[in-house]
Order: sequence, then structure tokens, then C-alpha cells
Amino acid sequence: MAYYTEFYKDWPAGWDFDILQRNSPGYEGFRESFMGYLHEEERWVEDAYFRLESALVSVGERYRDEDMPRGLTVWLYDQQHYIFGSLCYHRMDSDGFEIDGMSADESYDWAERVSYVFRAVIAGYDPRVAQFEPPNPLISSKGF
Repeated sequence: MAYYTEFYKDWPAGWDFDILQRNSPGYEGFRESFMGYLHEEERWVEDAYFRLESALVSVGERYRDEDMPRGLTVWLYDQQHYIFGSLCYHRMDSDGFEIDGMSADESYDWAERVSYVFRAVIAGYDPRVAQFEPPNPLISSKGF
């Protein structure tokens, strides 16, 4: 998607940023990314989410003590908005969107987690202090 290419120009290299880019439409590997599964197949693939979440935590650590590039902040906002919206639409009987195999209760839990993690990364605090179930096996800490 051409919309995001301008935002990537100020991103540093690294495995975490590679994962973020793969979770953007129009980039190689999108269909096999968390966002690709959610957008294209209406599936919540937990291990793909955990990869995205671990990349988010890593990016948050990079920018804890300095300003995050505007393009990255916009990307984070857009992704959080899409994921959170998908979880909300999943619970609406009047909407045709449904995440395959997810209960309404699970969607509430995931919505809380997604909101917390993205907000923590943007705001510059450590999201690992929260305790979520299931724990992310890719992040070692007391919280996740």
C-alpha cells in the first residue's frame, strides 16, 4: 500500500521492524502475517499475533527514552485501530464481520490486551508489566 511507504523511510533496520512491515498491506509476507490472516481470512492466529506483539515490545524499548518517528506512530495507531475495530465488529450481531473460532469473551480479552500493548508502545512505557493470558512465549518477563 503506497500510503505506508512514506512512513517506512525513517524506520531503522531490524527484525522487529521487518515484522511490522510484513504486517502492512502490499509488503512481501503480508498474507502470512497476523494482519494478513485477520484482514484476508478473518482468522485470529495467536502465534502470528505473538510475533507482532514481541516486535511491538522491542520497538517500544528502542523509543522508550526518545521520540518515535511520526510515521511509526501513525502506523501503530492505524494497526491498533484496525485490530480493535475487528474485535468490536466481531461482537456486533448486525455486522457481517466474524473472526473464525473466537468467542465474544475471548474478543473482549484480546481487545483489552491489544489496546494496552499498543498504547504502552506509543506512550513509552513497558507493556510487559501487565499480566495477560495466554502469556506470550516470545517475551520473557513476569508479565507476559
